[in-house]
Amino acid sequence: MPHLSCATQDGHLFAIAEESTLLVHGGADEVPLFSRALSSPILALAASHASLWALTEDGKLARFDRSGALLGEVPVTVSPRAPCASRRAEVSVVVDAEGAWILRPESDKQALRVAGITTAALSDKGDRLALGTAEGKLLVYQVSDLSLTFETTHDAAIRSLCPAGADFLLTAGDRVLLLETASRELRRVTRAADYEPDLIAASGDGTVFAVRLDQETVMSLTVPPKDTVVQLIYPDKRPLGLAFVAGARL
Repeated sequence: MPHLSCATQDGHLFAIAEESTLLVHGGADEVPLFSRALSSPILALAASHASLWALTEDGKLARFDRSGALLGEVPVTVSPRAPCASRRAEVSVVVDAEGAWILRPESDKQALRVAGITTAALSDKGDRLALGTAEGKLLVYQVSDLSLTFETTHDAAIRSLCPAGADFLLTAGDRVLLLETASRELRRVTRAADYEPDLIAASGDGTVFAVRLDQETVMSLTVPPKDTVVQLIYPDKRPLGLAFVAGARL
């Protein structure tokens, strides 16, 4: 599930999408620091440590620096679904109906053919790529050579993925799961009975995460889930994106 908001890890910039316009804020002020009109409606946003990435419906991925200067706009695919970006490296990935495209500044895009991808996440360092599919497959690749390093199948579609420290968090069915990179084990973190969480985000150290439970409710928990950090209910609004910044701020 793509996010329509993102934030740089230091928390200095926060971006939201409003149809085909990118709005970037730098604090509590309601007036954005800058806005940029893009070629078509924005499908999703992602942020690295130095850049903001916007994927549009016409399949283009635009990259902006922290001052709002356009660093490049690349036509990626005619059927875009979602992007993701590494928090600490200038690597981004765009998913479409046939697979994933890995993009780096000043380099040709690389194709990874995997059918039915629903979501993707890059590790903080940009060295590992996790992909989830509608059939419940969870795949992890080494970005340097696109070698498959982990594969398992869950009994429900993978709806959302995010990095969590050295690991990955994901949602599938009514569960939140953790893929532990060191042990190569997939374990349940929590179950949201009667819900199907679809958006997920985690703090940089992976100790706190948040999920959207339904169209108006966001829940944040610790990892492991000993404490509920906060529950947010928006009765007249729909949360469209989640992001953590330094200090485990949501």
